[in-house]
Amino acid sequence: MDVDVLSLLQTFQKCPELCSVFDYSRLRQYFELVVLLKPKLATIQSSWKKGPPPTLPVNIHEFLKRCFSMSDYMGKLAWEHLRCFAWTFSFRDADDVHAAAIRHVRVFLRYGISLEISVYNLQPPTYVCIDARCANQLHSNKQSMQDRELVEPATHAITIFTKDLGAIPAFSTSRYCRSE
Repeated sequence: MDVDVLSLLQTFQKCPELCSVFDYSRLRQYFELVVLLKPKLATIQSSWKKGPPPTLPVNIHEFLKRCFSMSDYMGKLAWEHLRCFAWTFSFRDADDVHAAAIRHVRVFLRYGISLEISVYNLQPPTYVCIDARCANQLHSNKQSMQDRELVEPATHAITIFTKDLGAIPAFSTSRYCRSE
């Protein structure tokens, strides 16, 4: 696991309730699920924000609660104390990401589909308009421009055909630029 173990141990000392839900393997699973959910989580943040959101969207909170049979309180407590560790957790390479997706596909199929969450969530490659004419002039500095964020995400159920897993239900999200 690629996290600061000492800090993680201190977190569990400060919040021993987490021990009722997480052992090493479940903690690793939590971190892996968060990494797989990062593209979905990124859609709720402005493009300028860094790091994990302070709270989870309802559907992702419910998904993680169901995956770990946690109460609402424990789900919020887990995110509050583990979000930074989960956010910085990473896989070594694309093969590890793929292996994690295969490892967790059943969990996504069981708990995620009704919440519009899948192991595969297709997102736009950018969250800002690529047309330079759409940029907004900054009031504080008339010489600087800020990219216009794409808005109003629309999510649709799709099917992804994979080599290893066959047809998998998934979701695709699109956005548009208000100035066009």
